[in-house]
Amino acid sequence: MNEYQQSFCGCCDHPANGICSFLFCPCLFGELYGRRRPDSNFIVHFSIGTIVSFIPGVNCFFYAKERQGLQAEGRMHVEQMSKIFWMSFCFYGCLLSQDRAQYMHAPGEPKLIWFPS
Repeated sequence: MNEYQQSFCGCCDHPANGICSFLFCPCLFGELYGRRRPDSNFIVHFSIGTIVSFIPGVNCFFYAKERQGLQAEGRMHVEQMSKIFWMSFCFYGCLLSQDRAQYMHAPGEPKLIWFPS
């Protein structure tokens, strides 16, 4: 199985990425949500993802579903929904940073905030 390109605490390896992952979670989740939709209407999906991430509890559910999808796409071990849901209450920024690192260097992807490695 493939593993994440960034460790769980990898957001700390690049301080700017870590700070942005914690301060701009709604927008970064909107970016992740919009990027994973198959059609080309990125702005609509980005807006939906950003709005949803402001709703406590609902944001953790949506994030857990997105993380499972990313893990399946990357042919990684898919974590249990409940584990992701509860971890995202405390570690949302780290988890989000880890997921964004999976597609950060892919060409043609929309990137709101990009940090070279």
